[in-house]
Amino acid sequence: MKNWWKRFGLSMFSDKCAAESTEYGAGMVLVTAVLAAIFVFIGVFVGNYAMFGADYSNARVFREFVYESVIDGDVRIITYADGADVTIGGEKAVVNTFADGKADKDGYGFIVDHNNVSSYDDFIAYCKNTDGGEDISYESYLELSKEDRLSYVFTVEHSGKIKTVDDVSAKKYREYLLTVKAAESDLKEADDSKATVSPQQYNNALYELYVSYYYPDMNAASGENVPTLRGYYYYNYILPSNGKYFCIFGDMITGSFVTGTGKHVDFGMSYGKDGLEFADGDTRSQKEKTVDEFIKSGYYDGLTALFFSDFMMSFITLLLTEFTIAAVMVLCWLVCRGLRIELGGSFADSAKIVGSYAHWPALFAAAAAIVTGVFASGAAVVVAAALTYLAVLAARTAPLLVKQYKISRRKEAEGEQE
Repeated sequence: MKNWWKRFGLSMFSDKCAAESTEYGAGMVLVTAVLAAIFVFIGVFVGNYAMFGADYSNARVFREFVYESVIDGDVRIITYADGADVTIGGEKAVVNTFADGKADKDGYGFIVDHNNVSSYDDFIAYCKNTDGGEDISYESYLELSKEDRLSYVFTVEHSGKIKTVDDVSAKKYREYLLTVKAAESDLKEADDSKATVSPQQYNNALYELYVSYYYPDMNAASGENVPTLRGYYYYNYILPSNGKYFCIFGDMITGSFVTGTGKHVDFGMSYGKDGLEFADGDTRSQKEKTVDEFIKSGYYDGLTALFFSDFMMSFITLLLTEFTIAAVMVLCWLVCRGLRIELGGSFADSAKIVGSYAHWPALFAAAAAIVTGVFASGAAVVVAAALTYLAVLAARTAPLLVKQYKISRRKEAEGEQE
């Protein structure tokens, strides 16, 4: 066991320890491969998300915009278990400076909507004529022949108005679904759950099934299975905003800003137990501090959930790390075979050699990801970690192979002399 820990800790720096790894099993390869992925992932996660506090503090223009929008706009947020009550001047209202053409001088836009962004949007579905002709309703489109339908593209227009599914509407949706053979099992599942969900949840389930079967191209046209307020705000205002916005909704807050160093930062947060209210007599600086603490604490409160939910970043990080280890192992083996280096003559031996120190470069890669996170975010952080990992792993392996090549040639020379 002592030798295992010795090789685990010193193979990065000792050729002797790395070479001795070929005499043992492949257990260390598995351990270091897992550790490497964990180290790199943590570095990428910290680089992408944990820098938010510093980024926010370094975004003076954005913070001043938020102060003006929230404090001067008299915005209050009272949180509860399932969301929050968002008011402006004590009233539930909607503000959209993008729509009003009142984005501030630096291009930032402010949106407040007391409704949840997950609320259904009362959308308009129609079919656009690709030949420049007149658009038609979706109902008219369904009456066309297959050949005539080729001249039209299904299109969805968000309205920004809430769609509430009442009992009358739900009954109509269910009657339609009964006529669709393919919907039989889904409808049965919804009906079976009726006793365990609220009446509104049941109505919503029928509506979602109706949309999916009546509008089969909905996702391709709207980016959502069922259009919501999220899609309305995203496609109409957030996407064209060049990444400069601050939005407060009934169930979340989202924003995007540019720091003083030019770094672009996107963020989102759900509500915690603390809302956003000001005490009577608070000075301007106290109110600004309250806003800062509300945003930063809300963001960091959600990091734990983000850590486990960011599957795509986890998958890419894992894939890049393990692919790099495998690639260097294969390259080491090919070089050893091509140059007749005795130590790594088999793939198993090459794998054990590289695996004995594969976790160490991951620490350098994690550090590179964190440093990169100061200036950039997203894919740039992942790329920085991946390139650093490859560079350090290759830089450790190359001198080892050179040394072993010289040893193998010396042994050959000695054998010839004998």
